[in-house]
Amino acid sequence: FTVDEETGMYGVQGIDLSPIKGNIMLNIDSDEEGVFLTSCAGGLGIQSDLPMTRQMQTGTHLQLKLTGLFGGHSGGEIHKERGNSNVLMGRVLKYLSDEFEFSISTLEGGSKDNAITRMTISDVLVATQDKDEFLARLAEIKSILQNEYQTADPDLTIEIEDKGEATISVLHPTSFSKVLFYLRQAPYGVAHMSVDFPNLVETSDNIGVMKLEETNFHLHFSIRSSVSTRKYELADKIQFLGEFLGATITVGSDYPAWEYKAESKVRTVISSLYQELFNEEAVVGAIHAGLECGYFAGKMPNLDAVSFGPKNLDIHTPQERLSITSVQKYWKLLVSYLEQAK
Repeated sequence: FTVDEETGMYGVQGIDLSPIKGNIMLNIDSDEEGVFLTSCAGGLGIQSDLPMTRQMQTGTHLQLKLTGLFGGHSGGEIHKERGNSNVLMGRVLKYLSDEFEFSISTLEGGSKDNAITRMTISDVLVATQDKDEFLARLAEIKSILQNEYQTADPDLTIEIEDKGEATISVLHPTSFSKVLFYLRQAPYGVAHMSVDFPNLVETSDNIGVMKLEETNFHLHFSIRSSVSTRKYELADKIQFLGEFLGATITVGSDYPAWEYKAESKVRTVISSLYQELFNEEAVVGAIHAGLECGYFAGKMPNLDAVSFGPKNLDIHTPQERLSITSVQKYWKLLVSYLEQAK
């Protein structure tokens, strides 16, 4: 058992495996029934902090909430064309800025870098005489997004709360322009598909956390790739963009990919046993998400590993759930494997 798997794999980084004598690993950390994984993506996190300048301004205070998105796991569902509310809010604000002079006081979305952001909130200050036209244009933009995401995110909406006339702290126009430019130019989503495994994402990134503080604009990116050089290439793009704008970039939680091995006795045996026990075809595959097997393989060069597990649904969303009957099947599979492997 390891700790901190979801927040950077710090547990497996530090674990001492020197007492371990075996070289077969059953990694029970997968979520698709009948699929036995032999490879996974590596990844790293990038945190960007861009200095901001503010000023006091008077106008109509509106709070915009872009919500209703499915979200999901940034590895397992990044290819499903689901909206990321941080990215979409950047688009909304840019479209509005093309026609109106306004600024923002707050901008916040997401709490985990490895989850596709479901909701983003921004407080904006618009000239009172522009409010009606501003809201009319916002309604048009909402219709555009709802049309584009009618299949992937059918409940997408933008909620508006009118907080009336106010004098509040908002971003200076130069800082606001930098925020808009950053959100419109930062890479997001699938960068490359695998040529070795059909329909598998090779390289991607997610803008999971965004927070506008008093004097700082914070973004947290999660990058994944099964090709290490492409992982670092995407990281370089994000770092170059951030530093060009004046941000401080921190790179962390860099974990290795689990490379595919053509020969694996444990993979062959357990997938055959699955078919024998349940009369269902076992699928051998790879995953774009990160697993700890890459670290274990690096510490144990002769490791023969396979990753499997019971059926999970809607991971990293409030609807996440686990199939009890699938747990029963995998318990039987695990015990049967251990019995025959004595």
